[in-house]
Amino acid sequence: AHETDDDLSTREVQAITDKLREWVPDASEEEVLNVVTEVLSVYVQGQDKRLFSESVEALKTAVPEHQRAALLADLRFIADADGVTLDTEQEMIKRLSNTWQIPLGT
Repeated sequence: AHETDDDLSTREVQAITDKLREWVPDASEEEVLNVVTEVLSVYVQGQDKRLFSESVEALKTAVPEHQRAALLADLRFIADADGVTLDTEQEMIKRLSNTWQIPLGT
């Protein structure tokens, strides 16, 4: 949400929070907000492309294909949360689609 356009809008943070609630419906509001806050604090310490690449590969290994497809759809939702899907956001989604071997039409 931020890396592609150097802007993390309130709508994008809300979209991320909403999607986390969908993925972990039993989590409390406080738990979801703590996850979002912790991830943001790690991110502001500096972008780590190696960490990002390792995370993408770990998800490919650990998450079943149908869930990767759902995650990709959620990332598309987040990318459009601010009302604009930038070329850089589309490119990142395309790269994830290729790495995770998930067709974009899914």
